[in-house]
Amino acid sequence: MRKSVRSQLASKILYEERWFNRSDQTQYERDIFADLMLRLNLKNIEFESPSPPQPDIILSLYNSDSKVRKIGCELTDLYWDNTDQGSLQKQKIAKWKNFSTKLQDNLRGLKKGYEYIYGVLSLKNFNECLKSDNDLIDELINILTSHKFPFKTKIEDFKSSSYLKKHCNSLSLTTYPESDLLWWESSLLSGKLEYEPSVLNKPIIKKHKKDHDFSGCEEKWLLIYAGGNNLGNTITFFEEELKNVKYSKNKFDRIIYWDCFLENIFQLYPKFKILIKTTNNNSIIQKNNLPEIITKNIN
Repeated sequence: MRKSVRSQLASKILYEERWFNRSDQTQYERDIFADLMLRLNLKNIEFESPSPPQPDIILSLYNSDSKVRKIGCELTDLYWDNTDQGSLQKQKIAKWKNFSTKLQDNLRGLKKGYEYIYGVLSLKNFNECLKSDNDLIDELINILTSHKFPFKTKIEDFKSSSYLKKHCNSLSLTTYPESDLLWWESSLLSGKLEYEPSVLNKPIIKKHKKDHDFSGCEEKWLLIYAGGNNLGNTITFFEEELKNVKYSKNKFDRIIYWDCFLENIFQLYPKFKILIKTTNNNSIIQKNNLPEIITKNIN
């Protein structure tokens, strides 16, 4: 089966609704923990999503001896560029998605064919340019309607008086056999990553201060999740960097860190352990390092 075009483009993140739309936070949490259990090859597990102050997820593990063991789990998304208003990078991508969706709505209103065009813009100043998104859309449409199909070109020389001349370095256009492709801006997944292992302490402190009711749970887990789908939550560390990190006082029995970019899963607390290490696209579960509470549920 042929892969869709949109799944292979840089703009594929714009289609990940669970990342943008958290109207169903419970389902998001269940999806993350289900993925984690799948990677650990765990079986005979039920997921419960209780209401606060109980934890985000309660895992019920059914062993061969019919004994049910419960783990209360909290989830936190990790962004190295977090502020009091959230991740700056996530806000930037969300702003671009709104613009790109609006642009595609306008393209569908043109004559047949323009909805098959995919564009990548390189902007001089992202926020300044999008202050007047209608001006930008009007000029992009003017460029499209003045060129002939099929599109496969890169434009770097814009009219001297144009909005694009002032705000854009280049525009790359390609025609694909798939319609309604959301356009991309080249700076969205580029830039300097500035973080240290101490960034992991921020979510630990925040979750520790939150009131939780873990009654009935044998263990209390915190999963720190670095989704790896944008610059703000692409956070990778070598094992050596994590082994000697001093973590803040907390109420959890285990703290697990999932680096989705490299597909590594580490136990950070109470003692550093490698749970899953991925090399050359081959993920290996370190069974000897897994918590005793789950070992009887491993396939």
